Amino acid sequence: MVAKSGDVPLTEPAVEAIRRSLLPLAAVLTPNRPEAERLLGLSVSNRDEARDAARRLVDLGPRAVVVKGGHFDEADIVDLLYDGSTFHEFRHPRLQHASHARHGLHLRRGDRGAARARPDTSGCRAARDRYVEGAIAHGLAIGSGQGPLDHFWAVRPAE
Repeated sequence: MVAKSGDVPLTEPAVEAIRRSLLPLAAVLTPNRPEAERLLGLSVSNRDEARDAARRLVDLGPRAVVVKGGHFDEADIVDLLYDGSTFHEFRHPRLQHASHARHGLHLRRGDRGAARARPDTSGCRAARDRYVEGAIAHGLAIGSGQGPLDHFWAVRPAE
C-alpha cells in the first residue's frame, strides 16, 4: 500500500475498496505506520497514536490489528497487537546485518503463518520469532537497494 521509498501506488478509490471490502474479511491486519495513516487518513507519530489507529482499524472489521513498529523513531522496534479488547507489545531490537533484505524488520508477513491461525499473542510471537527473524537473516542480496526476504529459508536444504 505504501512502498519503502514512500511512494503510494494505490489510488484513493483502491484504498476505499480495501477499507470497505477487504478489511471486514481480515483475521489479522498488519499495517506499518504509513499504511495505517493511509487507511485512516490521520497521523500516527507515536505509540499512543498507534493504539488509537489500532482501535480504529479493528472497528473497520479485522479480528486483530498489529501496527508494526519499524517506522517509529525508537531504539527497539515495538509491534503493537490489538485484539479488540487488549493491547500487547512485542519489543525486539532492530536487526543489523549485511543482507540487503531490509523489508520486514518487524512483524511483517505475520499473517501468513501462526498469526493468521492464532491472532493472539502466541500466534504473533511465533510468527515473529520463528518466521520473520529467519527470513530476514537469510534475506537475498539481489540487485541494489531493498532486497527481498527469503520466505523459504526454513525448508531449504543446508549448504
